[in-house]
Amino acid sequence: MLTVDGRILEAPTLRFRGNNHKPRDGKWNLADEHRKPRPFFQPAHLQNWGCLMINEGNRDTVSGGSQQLTNLLNIFRGTLQSYGMVVGPAQQPRRVIVNFMDIQNRNWEKICEVLDGGFRQFQPKPHFLYVLLPSDNAFLYDCIKYLCDIKHGIPNVCNIGKKFSNDRGQAQYMANVALKFNLKQGGINHYVAADEIKPLDDRAIVFGIDVTHPSPGSSDNSPSIAGVVASVDTKFSQWPASIRTQTGRQEMVSDLEEMILERLKLWQTKNKVLPNKVIVYRDGVSEGQYALVLQNEYPAFVAAFNKLYGATAKHPKISIIIVGKRHHTRFYPTAMKDADSKNGNPVPGTVVDRGVTGERLFDFFLLAHQGLQGTSKPAHYVVIKDENKLGADQLQKLV
Repeated sequence: MLTVDGRILEAPTLRFRGNNHKPRDGKWNLADEHRKPRPFFQPAHLQNWGCLMINEGNRDTVSGGSQQLTNLLNIFRGTLQSYGMVVGPAQQPRRVIVNFMDIQNRNWEKICEVLDGGFRQFQPKPHFLYVLLPSDNAFLYDCIKYLCDIKHGIPNVCNIGKKFSNDRGQAQYMANVALKFNLKQGGINHYVAADEIKPLDDRAIVFGIDVTHPSPGSSDNSPSIAGVVASVDTKFSQWPASIRTQTGRQEMVSDLEEMILERLKLWQTKNKVLPNKVIVYRDGVSEGQYALVLQNEYPAFVAAFNKLYGATAKHPKISIIIVGKRHHTRFYPTAMKDADSKNGNPVPGTVVDRGVTGERLFDFFLLAHQGLQGTSKPAHYVVIKDENKLGADQLQKLV
């Protein structure tokens, strides 16, 4: 155990439409002190939408039948409207019955056939689908996401029916679901003002890169999945993604140049110019692979810049930050006034950049949010390339 110096960063101010809010303990309520909903900064429109209730056997996911479900959807529609969204009435709710044994046996074809039958009940095809699940079964969820996202192209939100229909804490639950509805329809829930997220501005793009590997026990032929997200708006609220499969358990991203081009072209389409500042957060890289990122992945950005900006033109300045979570460093406050009242962890915003950081690295540990249970794990941020010349204070506040 070592005693090291740390400091606590001030929380940023969240901007809603018509009012601002300062989070406490890394979290906040969507209602103001008078219990009135804070309107989303940019509410979306939702006109043609539907709800599909999935029953497991003869048990209704939402007890009370179709009338009770219709009543709940009307309450939920009122919640969406209270946050500023323009929402039309939902189509008549539809229900399908899935066989428990088909779920247990992972009968993909049978489950998808049943769900497809439910989708075809909607006339016309909804532009947005709300799915109420009988349980948190991952296989059933995967089937729905495949059909909605890949086969039919319908934006969707899945919730467990019992939670949606539970009277206790219903208003807060529906408010949290409303956040997803608004974002998935292209809205902006809230944002942080430009002066608090410097050096980000209206010519900056932020990337996030990660690779998901097959779980233990998977087939030797199972691929890894590389994902790249990037901001497209000046409020940094929408993050469309590119995704590719690659060789299993390979950490370096294979088709990175192609995905970077997709993200930059979309940013250009939305903003009519190309960015002059690029911030990259790279997750899942161990200490021994920092050099590999510079050798294998940084050149993909240069190649993409050459194609879009021209090989002799001025390229955007780029900063690459590694985000590490697989480490064994933990922090405990030495004074109770600096502790989280819930479980004694350091409060959100605690940053440590000396004593346990590298001698020659630009790195720091930051605890950004409140832990739900047990000892919180800080993220370790290591800057491996910094053409934007981010200062420690500026980068820590931005993160």
